Amino acid sequence: MEPLGPSDPPRVSTYTLLNRLGSGGMGRVYLARSQGGRLAAVKVIHAHISDDPRFRRRFRREIEAARTVSGHYTAPVIDADPDADPPWLATAFIDAPDLGAVVSAEGPHPPAAVLALAAALAEALEAIHAAGLVHRDLKPSNILCAPDGPRVIDFGIVRAPDHTEITQGLLGTPAYMSPEQADGRPAGPPSDIFSLGGVLYFAATGRPPFGTGPLRPLMARVANAVPDLTDVSPALHTLIGTCLAKDPQARPTATTLLKTLAAEPEPPPTAEPEPPITRHRTRRSRAALAGVIVLAAALVVIVLERRDDPWSVDDVQSSPVVAGGLVYVSHSDGTAAYDARTGRRRWFSPGADQYVTAVRDGMLIAGGARSMSGLQATTGTRRWHVPTAERYCGHLIPGGPIVLKEPSASDLKVSVLNPSTGARTWTKVLPKANCAAQAGANDTTRVNVPDETGMVSYALASGKSWRFTEETQNATSDATNVYILTEKNRLHARDAETGRPRWEAALPSTSTTDPHPSLTVTGSTVYALAEDGVHAFDTASGKRRWRLPLPWVSGGFMHRDGTTAYVVQRGAYTVSAVDLNTGRRLWHRQWEIDTEVIAAGETLYLTSEDDRFLRRDVHRLTAVDPRTGKERWRDDMEVKGLATTGTAAYAVDQKGTLKALDANTGRPLTD
Repeated sequence: MEPLGPSDPPRVSTYTLLNRLGSGGMGRVYLARSQGGRLAAVKVIHAHISDDPRFRRRFRREIEAARTVSGHYTAPVIDADPDADPPWLATAFIDAPDLGAVVSAEGPHPPAAVLALAAALAEALEAIHAAGLVHRDLKPSNILCAPDGPRVIDFGIVRAPDHTEITQGLLGTPAYMSPEQADGRPAGPPSDIFSLGGVLYFAATGRPPFGTGPLRPLMARVANAVPDLTDVSPALHTLIGTCLAKDPQARPTATTLLKTLAAEPEPPPTAEPEPPITRHRTRRSRAALAGVIVLAAALVVIVLERRDDPWSVDDVQSSPVVAGGLVYVSHSDGTAAYDARTGRRRWFSPGADQYVTAVRDGMLIAGGARSMSGLQATTGTRRWHVPTAERYCGHLIPGGPIVLKEPSASDLKVSVLNPSTGARTWTKVLPKANCAAQAGANDTTRVNVPDETGMVSYALASGKSWRFTEETQNATSDATNVYILTEKNRLHARDAETGRPRWEAALPSTSTTDPHPSLTVTGSTVYALAEDGVHAFDTASGKRRWRLPLPWVSGGFMHRDGTTAYVVQRGAYTVSAVDLNTGRRLWHRQWEIDTEVIAAGETLYLTSEDDRFLRRDVHRLTAVDPRTGKERWRDDMEVKGLATTGTAAYAVDQKGTLKALDANTGRPLTD
């Protein structure tokens, strides 16, 4: 790292440049800080290259391609501007030395450490190749030895293998090029495997497999010479030798390498003394060892699996999502999936400011500061990435697409996205609207967006719309009607397709200025949870079916089978269960402090808090039998997020720790 020079700009877009990290044939790389204080590595392209229109086109494609790559062992692209002068891109900054520096300082690694490195790099290449890309410049200086595992960086010359337009000159570093690169032939994923073999050779011996020196003889050796494996441990001969095969078809794929490494026994220990442990460590991927292998320069430590320990996860930044036996959470540096039963991490996808929201059709939907992504739920591989406004809101339609709302100073852009591909089905711009109003939980065919003068209802499939011209508090819909509650406490039913009036009914006026009753429709009944109680109306006629007076209602939750509502009477510190068919109160229970219903299903979950003057505040998570209101268990924790299954609750506390609790007993789940 070097200080900035007189020719270096002080800023690139919104990034303040701090130091030089390095330079190469394409540009110069800087350590930079974003407006929010996040560190990034910003690559600024050389002017003589960026002046070429062909390069601009290729660079734009490569940025789009690099954004799709995810995986624990790659550094994500977080920002870029291919049209700037000069163009630039920013990746997550990883404060770690590169493999070349580690080997130069500490010498070659022992066989087990090389196997650990091989598994981690094979997993990184698997993610790159799964996205349809080729790295083309895998070398020791492009591999950072971070404490939690190596990172493959510098996607400056990544491109899809079917793109033929390239910048003039060699693509890659001669000492680690494949024969097909050296000969100018097409280079696909097998080219990266050859480079991987060269990197592993370097890690095992401290030198490149074909030496160094003048370019022409070096390229000839890469294309024709057989690497000398004399100084390579016999335990590594097959691995490195097959990767360095001259014939691309004879090399294994990244996936094959992972499977092979998983099946290989550990190499026998040698009698050589172990070097001292340093701070450089690499954690092996799912493949090579039964435990967790930590590479401490040249020392491999086996960390045995713990049994019967409560499982928990730290640094959780958002509410968890549970689906398919996995718990998905957002960390400060990326997204991860954990086994719902044991808490063992299944995968990690780097990327700051990324918040999980839901799983749909095998895709984990994650939002960021200026983007939304779809990650393969089983692997974490990023399948699509959609740039958005800096601040946006959105929700996933039950059984349907994503509704995305992007506000600006004067209007609101409303889009519907396919959760499998991220493609926008349609986009509309609505003046004088904002993100404040959200669609009802039952809206499966309409997108209802209030604005300053009323509300616009869009057909989910086509974007066709109609307008309602009274100020709106809330709205929900079913396949037949849209139900709208106005500021005058009138409930209107409008034909979902045309907007024509069907009926209207009155709700009692409330004494507060901001009651905002909630609306829910189930079957043939629409329910309004207002400040004075619960109201039920026939969806066809608007006739009131029943009313249950419950003063000071401030929130409610519908049971998952649509038969029971759990409502909070905040002023009375009471939670009541209401039969939605009859309007009868099934049970009620008083709490000594303010309580909120946060989940309902086979277990009812409540959070309570009491802010006390000069005393410790009280915070609780309580599990209740939904049929009787009887308390099952409680845990003194302040809940910041919760996801549930029939057998477990996954709660995030105020410190960002995710805890897995048994739904029946509240005891921590163990691994």
